[in-house]
Amino acid sequence: MSQDKKSTPPVDPELPPTPPPTDERPLPPRLARLLRFCRAYEAGGGGTLSVHRKFPLSSAQFDQFERHLEQEPTLQGYVNDKLRLVKRYF
Repeated sequence: MSQDKKSTPPVDPELPPTPPPTDERPLPPRLARLLRFCRAYEAGGGGTLSVHRKFPLSSAQFDQFERHLEQEPTLQGYVNDKLRLVKRYF
């Protein structure tokens, strides 16, 4: 066997480097919609949205939503003060 074989492919200068992996995962679509809804109301732009809108979430999704709100204290305060969150246990 020849020892001049390379074990990794050559670097292509045309392609951007691969970003490092992160532990953050994108939010599920339902949670992303809920956060956009909350931000729209907080910004005063929720006039065309139904104020009686429901976002059914699983218990795990609800917990994830609450964890995300902890990262945005202003939005968390608004949600806690103005919006009704109901966590149902089945």
